Amino acid sequence: MAKYGRAPSELAAKKLAMVGAAALVAAHPVAAGLASRADARRRGDRSAAASAAGPLLATTHAAAAGLARSGVLLLGRVCVCGLLIVAGTAQLRRVARRGWRPWRAVPDSVAFEDGHDNGFLLIELALALPYALGFALPSVTRALVAALLGEAIFCWPVWRPWPNPHYAAHVRSHFFVNLGVAAGLLLSRSHGGGAFAVDRLRRKKST
Repeated sequence: MAKYGRAPSELAAKKLAMVGAAALVAAHPVAAGLASRADARRRGDRSAAASAAGPLLATTHAAAAGLARSGVLLLGRVCVCGLLIVAGTAQLRRVARRGWRPWRAVPDSVAFEDGHDNGFLLIELALALPYALGFALPSVTRALVAALLGEAIFCWPVWRPWPNPHYAAHVRSHFFVNLGVAAGLLLSRSHGGGAFAVDRLRRKKST
């Protein structure tokens, strides 16, 4: 897309958001703990030598690991934010073209509704920047999960009959990517935003 000057489509942005969801999984404390134990086994005697070097080295190592994890969390949030901005701005343009009516009127002659044109995208757009910055993450994440699940259920229902197999596959892609991104968001809610989040800065100032 960068080579040919093409803007990413909504589905392409959703694939990038799945990378972000995978980063959120990788940064989860359980995954991080398993990786640390596996790394310790590989190091063997070197791990014991590092522990004998004293608490200062251990503290430095823990701080570096915390910053690395915070960086992965930030990467995950930014990737998910990319999806929310791409899809949300596309919906904003659709709404502007029809005189700022949030929902479009579907004539009886249309065989099926276009799932891309939905109001959930505007909610996701409004929450994109706060989520990327790590601002009020618990509340913002809950709202985003609700919007993504609502979009999946009401706009991309895989159980409905569709006019052709190609569009049915397109609907499945949107539906399951929405579920995957929502799951990644739930993980981000469970372990916070890390060091690179507005919430962390606010807590530091309050203390």
